[in-house]
Amino acid sequence: MKKPSRIADEIAQGLGEILAYEQGKISLNTTTVQVPVPPKSYTAQDVRSVRDRLGCSQAFFARMIGVSTDSVRSWEQGLRKPSGAAARVLDFLNEPALLKTFIHMRSSSTQSRSAEPRVFRGAKSNA
Repeated sequence: MKKPSRIADEIAQGLGEILAYEQGKISLNTTTVQVPVPPKSYTAQDVRSVRDRLGCSQAFFARMIGVSTDSVRSWEQGLRKPSGAAARVLDFLNEPALLKTFIHMRSSSTQSRSAEPRVFRGAKSNA
């Protein structure tokens, strides 16, 4: 008979910890983090306004944010909308102070517990 793999042992141990937690026999360490709101949904005019305020051509703006000129052009013509990641970059360009908020959220999430939504990662038992 084969010896169980290390991964199988870890899965079995994890399932045992879940069962013990559900039965109230152990508690788990958790980390509380603030979850940022989704990025704004940008219209064609919104994208154009951000670019105009920065005084950039479509080509320069595209290179600056790491997309193709065709992407910027299609956003501004209303043919496509920026993806979530591109919209987040536009958020930061539109409101530079927002980046500081995100940095603060990241640093404070490791220092304090708040009433914000909880994300469980790397839960370990306190047994």
